Parts: sequence; structure tokens; C-alpha cells
Amino acid sequence: AALRATSLNITVARGTRVKGGQYFSVTHPTKGRRMYRTGRVLSRVGQSAVVEIAPPLREAISADTSLDFDWPSFLATLVPETDTGLNIFQGRSAQISYLFREAS
Repeated sequence: AALRATSLNITVARGTRVKGGQYFSVTHPTKGRRMYRTGRVLSRVGQSAVVEIAPPLREAISADTSLDFDWPSFLATLVPETDTGLNIFQGRSAQISYLFREAS
């Protein structure tokens, strides 16, 4: 698939058929690990399907590229100088929130 492609032909080697709303990762040669989400299934034949994806591909991929539906993940960096949002609940527990941005 070409750079900025918004649809992919996905063939499942093992597992269930692809459907809309699933997250998956691709490890690109120069951009590293990036996460995408499947959209509408445009066509299906057996374990192969053409599906819309979002966001568009950040780098072109070859036909034999593996997609990770089991543990989708991506590279991220902590946004500098953001409020960590520390909330302490009656001295028994705390909730901390961080803001991450996808690495460029």
C-alpha cells in the first residue's frame, strides 16, 4: 500500500476475520511502530478483506508486511510541561494522568 493510503487489503493467516473498529499496529521501516483502526469493510472473500483505515498510512508498506491485531501499540512521547493532574482521594489512593503525543 502506498504512503497516505486509506484502505488496505488484509489477509488473516490465523484468527477471526477482520471487521470495522479493530485497532492494529504496523512497524514501518523508518517511522517505527504506528497504530491504525479499521473502518468499513469494503469487500470480503474468505479470510481476505479490503477495509478502510484511519489515519492514512504514514509510510508505504509491502504486500508481505505483518499487521499486529493482538497487541496494537505505537511510539509516543510525553508532552513537555503539561499538568500531570494528580488527584489524591482521602489519602488512600491517587490518580495521575499524563498527556502523550505520537512520536514523529
